[in-house]
Amino acid sequence: MTPDINDLIAHEAPMILIDRVIDHTEEWIETEVVITEDTPFLKGGQVPSYVVIEYMAQSIAALSGLKAHAKQEEIKIGFLLGTRKLSLQRDHFAIGDVIRVEAKSLYDDGSMGSLDCLAKIAGDVIAEARLNVYQPNEEEMEKEGSQ
Repeated sequence: MTPDINDLIAHEAPMILIDRVIDHTEEWIETEVVITEDTPFLKGGQVPSYVVIEYMAQSIAALSGLKAHAKQEEIKIGFLLGTRKLSLQRDHFAIGDVIRVEAKSLYDDGSMGSLDCLAKIAGDVIAEARLNVYQPNEEEMEKEGSQ
């Protein structure tokens, strides 16, 4: 059974933007976001499409959280370093939209990673990006904390 999304990422409400994990493997995840009247960043019944990059980043965080959960380790904070090849096929999401986000690992050295991500509504691709992420290990976190 997949843990609740609140137990997989190092965010707290209201900044947990994805609703649940649909499916996953060791190197891939699919998550879901349902746009409702309570969705963060909703204004005038719409969420700007550029928010999808955070949906992608949180999906990556959930994949990392699943790996940590399987090893009975703590959930660690991670950082979005940037994106390449971002492509948005629409300018907003509307109430009722169900967005499926997929992230597939291309590179992972334990701290640095690169993942291909896409988002779909009703099977149609509405956004694609390659995200570069960083998750410091304990030694790196201690070093940063002492500076």
